[in-house]
Amino acid sequence: MPDQTHTADPDAVLAMLRSDDTGPDAPYPSLIGVYCDGCGTTVERDIVVSDRMSKAERFEAARVHLRREGWSCTSSGDLCPTCKPKPGDPGYVHHGAYAPHLKGEARTTVARRAADLYEQGSTIKGVAQVIDRSYGNTRTLLLEAGVRLRPRFGVTRRTAR
Repeated sequence: MPDQTHTADPDAVLAMLRSDDTGPDAPYPSLIGVYCDGCGTTVERDIVVSDRMSKAERFEAARVHLRREGWSCTSSGDLCPTCKPKPGDPGYVHHGAYAPHLKGEARTTVARRAADLYEQGSTIKGVAQVIDRSYGNTRTLLLEAGVRLRPRFGVTRRTAR
């Protein structure tokens, strides 16, 4: 049901309050607050919910609306648009099918971060997971940053005898 929820504008609230529908599926507005874990800002919204929704589902309904307003709402916390990491920042995680294309200073910053992680002993795969890039893109960024790649361990090919 959370995907059917919406914020309650004053006309919708009045219509719900005047409605004779009082069953467990009847929608009603509920004031739900979400706290920014970065700066402490609290945003409260009237969200349309029903009695059949759990507390977690109601909270997630509010978070859905805040994501549309630019918030980062994940299992690790909620961050307002001012506090959430931007592409190229440490801790930035892209949530989508493809990571955004890196250009200019952002690409240089991510490449330098990848190089630092790799030089500290991380594998290319490990670096790729941290910077939220594909293995191939991470390898390209490392080469652009001037990193000399370590040889692969284990048998890579059979040699001719």
